Amino acid sequence: MKVKGTVHKYGDNVDTDVIIPARCLNTSDPGELKLHCMEDIDKDFVNKVKKGDIIAGGKNFGCGSSREHAPIAIKASGISCVIAESFARIFYRNAINIGLPIVESKEASKAVQDGGTAEIDFDRGTITVKRTVTSVNLDGKYKDIEQDSAKTKSSLRTLPLVANFREYFTEVKAAQETNKRICGNAYNYQYDGYVFVDEMGDRLRPNYLTDGFPKLLEKHGLKRMRFHDLRHSCASILLANGVPLKQIQEWLGHSDFSTTANIYAHLDYSSKLSSAQAMTAGLLLPEDNRFSSKWVDFDGGQNAENPES
Repeated sequence: MKVKGTVHKYGDNVDTDVIIPARCLNTSDPGELKLHCMEDIDKDFVNKVKKGDIIAGGKNFGCGSSREHAPIAIKASGISCVIAESFARIFYRNAINIGLPIVESKEASKAVQDGGTAEIDFDRGTITVKRTVTSVNLDGKYKDIEQDSAKTKSSLRTLPLVANFREYFTEVKAAQETNKRICGNAYNYQYDGYVFVDEMGDRLRPNYLTDGFPKLLEKHGLKRMRFHDLRHSCASILLANGVPLKQIQEWLGHSDFSTTANIYAHLDYSSKLSSAQAMTAGLLLPEDNRFSSKWVDFDGGQNAENPES
């Protein structure tokens, strides 16, 4: 199951009395309850919420009453999922009982932004490329441009989140939380939720990797190469391990299959080998023992009988 919607974000200890006011507990009708959902904490919620939207909270979301009215009101209002750093035990149980999807994740609750869009894939872990940052020269000064677009439409893509990268991103997020505690108010929260920020929370420049990569190679005594060459290395390794060119195109984000084929077809030795084997199996030569050296007719067969002469 996959859900996607606008995020309505609140803080810690959102209790059931603000999710659905006590004055409305004289009914269990979802249609009535949804008209008052979140009204004591967000008066405009019922007017702006749309089907499929997502609620995000901090710690101890749903504390307070043990009644099921709160999750019923949330679900009836059209909310597809609630994300929180932690849930009150009774709310957690009630949400499961009525079929309201919930996600308990400190990382997710911190990463999503109020008014932003979140997408959750419950069936499999995925990573989505949907925003780019480029550095451009404007009147002699470099400026970073952030946009929800890329060089080609296919560059904005969703890919499986490989286990090793999942672990890495988890470690990065934990390090960011440590940096926030240490830096306090000096930490830059403007880019909170971004992956590539430094210890102070400042977004890394687009040329950070390309500038630092040569230094890394030199430090470890490796041959000088461009950072972009790693992309070609990855594609070559995938191809050598039998991954079809079409799948490699999707990983690389090429807009056209011919681009991938033109660049990497010369490396696809396995395809050449399989095609050669297919010709061997499908294009059988007739059995014929008349093949012999044509030189026999000129030397009288002497060299054939005495090869060393």
